Amino acid sequence: ERRRLLEKRETAMRLPPLILTIGLSKCQPTIFSCTGVSPSDMDHTAVVKILLKYGARPESKDVTGKTVCHYGSGNFATDDTLTMVDYCLEAAKTSSYFGSKVVLRNLSNQKYNNVSARLGGYL
Repeated sequence: ERRRLLEKRETAMRLPPLILTIGLSKCQPTIFSCTGVSPSDMDHTAVVKILLKYGARPESKDVTGKTVCHYGSGNFATDDTLTMVDYCLEAAKTSSYFGSKVVLRNLSNQKYNNVSARLGGYL
């Protein structure tokens, strides 16, 4: 249920939340003029981390097939958008394991070793 909600496309542009967040981070002056929220109060990188933590698909695409890489590293790319793309690329390495049952091993806290758990986020 959580994953379905994280991929729900609410905008008229039909963008998944990760792509929408990365795209909006490139136009902070426009957001400021429309909403009055100052760019210093916008933390799109933290939003991407939260979305990934709770299971948003890092390999998500828009309806034309563009990925977070297209939106984050294209025209007007910033250090923040490139960082967000890096987070998504790193998360995509393990996205196939999301929701899978895993056994914890080689942890410094010995009481958690060999405990079964369900993988629930990417970051």
